[in-house]
Amino acid sequence: KEEEKEEMWEIKKLMSVAELSKESIVVCNGDDCDLCAAVLFVSSATKERWYSCLDCQDVHFGGWPEKLSEIPVKTLSREHKNLMIEKCSVRKRPAFPALPEPLPTVHTPSTGAKKMGQPAKVTPNPRSTKSSQMSASLMATHRKWQEAAEKMGGPNARIVVSKPAAKKLIFDLLHDKFGPMNITDTYKALKATVPSPVLRSCLDEMCEKPDEGFAESDDEEEGATSKKDKVTKGGGDDLSNSLIFKGGRNANTSLYYVDHTKLQNNGNGLEPCARNELLGEKAKAEEEESALQREIAKMDAEAKQLNSEPTNEEAAATLTKNEAEVARVREELEEARKLKVNERHKKQTKLRIEGMATQWRKRKRICYDFLINMEESTEGTVCLRKCVSGDGQIEVESDERANKDSIAFVKRKRERGKLTGGRRVKRAKTAGRMSQQQREEEESFKIPADENFVAVQLGSNGAAERIFMDDI
Repeated sequence: KEEEKEEMWEIKKLMSVAELSKESIVVCNGDDCDLCAAVLFVSSATKERWYSCLDCQDVHFGGWPEKLSEIPVKTLSREHKNLMIEKCSVRKRPAFPALPEPLPTVHTPSTGAKKMGQPAKVTPNPRSTKSSQMSASLMATHRKWQEAAEKMGGPNARIVVSKPAAKKLIFDLLHDKFGPMNITDTYKALKATVPSPVLRSCLDEMCEKPDEGFAESDDEEEGATSKKDKVTKGGGDDLSNSLIFKGGRNANTSLYYVDHTKLQNNGNGLEPCARNELLGEKAKAEEEESALQREIAKMDAEAKQLNSEPTNEEAAATLTKNEAEVARVREELEEARKLKVNERHKKQTKLRIEGMATQWRKRKRICYDFLINMEESTEGTVCLRKCVSGDGQIEVESDERANKDSIAFVKRKRERGKLTGGRRVKRAKTAGRMSQQQREEEESFKIPADENFVAVQLGSNGAAERIFMDDI
């Protein structure tokens, strides 16, 4: 009960014609609302004052109270209504309570009037105004609607109790659906943003029904409200009779769908002038789109060209790599030029090698002929094979023995290198007596030796052949 008391508000007063006609008006306290205030609400717990226009009143307080006794005035003139429509709402036909208009003023002479020469004004005694407040049940119902909307639509959901706004949502939903829907499906599709009683009332006003099966009243005494009051509260707008009703066995099986014959141009679309204007704007938009597409294609071509070209970093890296390659090629070119200059020395060396090979073959043949004759003369006592290998009766410095000793020397040298960890002993070199030019020429003629080269032998064709350690 304490929570309900904190939530109770009461309509303290309606802004009078004089207050609405002032230049310095009271502005509505709603968010981003600059309209003139029409109603003053006061909290019964905190005595907080809240000025509201007609539109914000429908959103925040659910419109006017159902009971006319809760309104602090008993009459509402046409002038007062027109002034409130002009300054307190953006709608053409906002809802007003079904209050009667005041009786006309009757002028009767009186004693004082006769003395002053003025007619006396006699107005009917209005009924006593009694401060009313919004019922706790109404606020509880408002909270219930808000909780249902937040449950289906999320924490940012906001209920719509204003009938014009609710009708717009209902009409847009059924128009986009392009098919019949019952009241339950409509309620779920709107995610409870339009409360069920408001939804029923809006559907009743938006279509012509033979029965009134959907109309429900919270109070039996108030259920006899006439159709005239219903039209005053929400009917007669642009969306009236915009839906077609198909009755079912009950309210949940009855269907609603849009009456397209009530749409603009009898449901055939836009008017000819509007259609031509729309087609002109469409052609203009298509032309602008094609121009933009051409610009995009041009930009894509430029982008592809730029992407195909190297960046500054890539160009710098490529330049460094090419410079190193050019330097290496230049060195090879210089070496090749030296070899071209030393072509004469190469030919001389080749002739010297051929001459020495000829002498080698000649001496080897003489030695072998001698050993063969000795083997035949001694009947095998002197053996050619043993003498050549170094184990015979005659000591001969043969190719086989020299090669055998060289191979053995290289093997011992490699074994010593493994034991010493590959370290080499440096020995002092005696300075030669050659001139600087001779040393440079010798260096240019020098060919790097292979570490695996150990000996030379004569092949079967009589040419000198090298013996490599890896081939043994």
